[in-house]
Amino acid sequence: MTALLVDRRSRAPSVMAAAILLLAAPAYAGAAADDDWLDLRRKGPAAVAAAADRADAPEPSISRYRPAVAAGHPLHGALLTLARAPVPGGVAIRVRLDGPGRAGEGASVLPGKGGGVWLRTATSKSVRATPAALFTPVEALGVPWALFLAHALTAWFDTEFEGEFDDVAIARARPKYVKGPGLQPMKVGVSKRWHCRVVAQTTDLDGHVRSGLLWLETRREGAACVHGRLRLRPAAGEAAALEWTLIDVVRGKAAGRLRFDGAGL
Repeated sequence: MTALLVDRRSRAPSVMAAAILLLAAPAYAGAAADDDWLDLRRKGPAAVAAAADRADAPEPSISRYRPAVAAGHPLHGALLTLARAPVPGGVAIRVRLDGPGRAGEGASVLPGKGGGVWLRTATSKSVRATPAALFTPVEALGVPWALFLAHALTAWFDTEFEGEFDDVAIARARPKYVKGPGLQPMKVGVSKRWHCRVVAQTTDLDGHVRSGLLWLETRREGAACVHGRLRLRPAAGEAAALEWTLIDVVRGKAAGRLRFDGAGL
């Protein structure tokens, strides 16, 4: 996705009221799951964020993806697992990479009181994640775990609406530098049709993409968004992008008792 520009001359209250502050997800009970996009815009950022939370995680779920690579590729046989669950304050997320001969590595975020962000590398147990560590590309993937956790990192960024581009509405996320070094600017996007989050990018200060995550082949199954593919675009560029294909999803009681703290990772 190319860099998207903000017209800073236009900051009327009506525009800002429709801003998609996707990293901030305060509780909002008024938006129905079937609200259309214009309805959500009129209700404001809290309604958009709450609708995205409901579409991303109406109930606990585990989605598993395989990479589209040939035998002999370092990731052949690998498994990328994404677990989500609704919690007070937003959505808890856990992402893990496992495979033949690999120790599991990943990251998790648990919003709200007593929560936090954790990281596990291929050579160490889970620890509290620093911004620098979370934004360091994972060697096997070429992208940072931050792409998967972006919208749940509410305390790390200030956001502003950037624009609507086809089906996707984009917000720019600017680091709160008081959180320490290592944070990178981001862009995050929500599907205007499905309401779930479908874009996360790290950028430079000028908005140029460093790495990206796209959720593709999106559909609704009941109240939940399901993504048939995901595309990881590393700093090396589009030529090095890697797609992953959904192999299964389990939800509700079938997902088991999910943990999103360091012990669960």
